[in-house]
Amino acid sequence: MPDPKTERLLNLTMALLASKRLLTKNEIFTTVAGYAGAQESMERMFERDKDDLRSLGIEIEVAPLDSLFEDELGYRITPDSYALKIPEITPAELGVLSIAAKSWKTSLFSDNAQKALVKIASLGVDPDVDSLHTSILPIDENALDFETLWKATLESRILVFEYLNSADKRSVQPYGISLFKGEWFLVGFDTDKQDIRTFKVKRIRSLTMQAKKDAFVRPADFDIASSLIHAKVESRYSVILKVRSNRALSVRSGGTITRIDDDWDRIEKSYAYRGEALSEILWHSPDVFVEQPEDLREHIIAIWTARAKAGASGGK
Repeated sequence: MPDPKTERLLNLTMALLASKRLLTKNEIFTTVAGYAGAQESMERMFERDKDDLRSLGIEIEVAPLDSLFEDELGYRITPDSYALKIPEITPAELGVLSIAAKSWKTSLFSDNAQKALVKIASLGVDPDVDSLHTSILPIDENALDFETLWKATLESRILVFEYLNSADKRSVQPYGISLFKGEWFLVGFDTDKQDIRTFKVKRIRSLTMQAKKDAFVRPADFDIASSLIHAKVESRYSVILKVRSNRALSVRSGGTITRIDDDWDRIEKSYAYRGEALSEILWHSPDVFVEQPEDLREHIIAIWTARAKAGASGGK
């Protein structure tokens, strides 16, 4: 379901852009979907919406309706001021932007995300979200307090957490967080290992942040891009998959592809651990089938069989 504020901002933008003349507030409140309630409430809502659009770089022309009397103002957006000088964006690229914006709607980037969605919708291209595996972004904020990671990095606070498949607690000075090859990574100084280490964000558990700010100083020459490029990201779980042609783009990323026929490709790929492979393959079913390993194929078949039974019993 579309976010009400995002939908209202888009409606307001289109109304002001399509109008050949200045529109009064009352005309806007009457014709633009999303404005309701008492007059005072709609006035406050409209003022906030104007500020949001201006922060997006959308200029709203405000002028008196009558040059002789300035007691009533009108509003509109001229096509020249609204023109977006951006390169062509493909549906797949727009899908990534849509997922990114929506994934932050309820977190520390909420306001920016809503503004981004207005820009995305205004491009007039349907985002190809189905081809993307949503684990590329931390959408499930219950699984990890991503805001804590971000805050600790900004305020130079030490993080303590458990790392999947490791029994030891890690104490880390967070230097930076970045998206790399479809995954979020934390790069920081591991105080126990006395070295800069790279951690996959989705493998972090039991995260806590120490209260003291400015507990460390980030090296002046630290470059997170360089750290990620040279990081040894472990790949321990190998699979052989049968993938429908031109589908499952994230599955194809990082894999060795062999054409089977016009409809199917075979992909050999390694994952950091079994759960990562399971999540991505399930997301893209039925366009992806497991050939090897056999136990993973049987596990996925069991999951879909259970779901089919549950759906059948629920429909009775």
